[in-house]
Amino acid sequence: MTDAGRIATLSRFLKLLVLCAVTIPVRADVYEVVRSKYYHGIPYELAHAQGPQAVPALIDLLGKLEERESWANVVIVLGMIGDDRATEPLIEFLERRFTGRVDEFTYRALLEVPTSLGLLARDPNSHAFTYLRDGTSREVWQSKNLSWSYSSLRAEDRNVLLVQRSITGLGFSGTETAREYLRGMQQSGNDSSAGNLNNVSEAIQTSEQIQALGYERFFDAERE
Repeated sequence: MTDAGRIATLSRFLKLLVLCAVTIPVRADVYEVVRSKYYHGIPYELAHAQGPQAVPALIDLLGKLEERESWANVVIVLGMIGDDRATEPLIEFLERRFTGRVDEFTYRALLEVPTSLGLLARDPNSHAFTYLRDGTSREVWQSKNLSWSYSSLRAEDRNVLLVQRSITGLGFSGTETAREYLRGMQQSGNDSSAGNLNNVSEAIQTSEQIQALGYERFFDAERE
């Protein structure tokens, strides 16, 4: 074989290695995906590729206490898959699953729920969308009487935080309906949006970026 032939063969081999490195993780087992650690966030392509068939297994993991270190990833992947069947289990997880003080792993997972619901809220008539829209009101969270707490966080501060997370979740829906609602919050002087104007502006910007780029390119840019 000539030097040129060896170089061409080596080049094809290297290209094959690169292709394998890109495609093999997408086929990873869903349990491996959620149990892995990601220092720059879960790749959207990897999570979305798990598909609707993974939803029952992921919901089952949320019910297993021994999996709590993976719960935040489970919640995120459920949102990135984009299957509406995850909406009610996620709300149940946030509102009614826990009582008393939760640990750090559980707390992180609970705070990811509104973001994941945002990924399920592209239809403005969906429960995910209306839940987040209603969740921009502190009074709504007060009326839910959530039974869980974290560390020294007061119930009032927890509710304010959930308002902010709901605003962020609306941004992740990437829809004009969400942006119109958020702009209304900017213009409103009522207590529901008090102290959250920066959060609202960021949510609108996120929504616009998602509309322009799509979820995969948006999350890829966030991970860079």
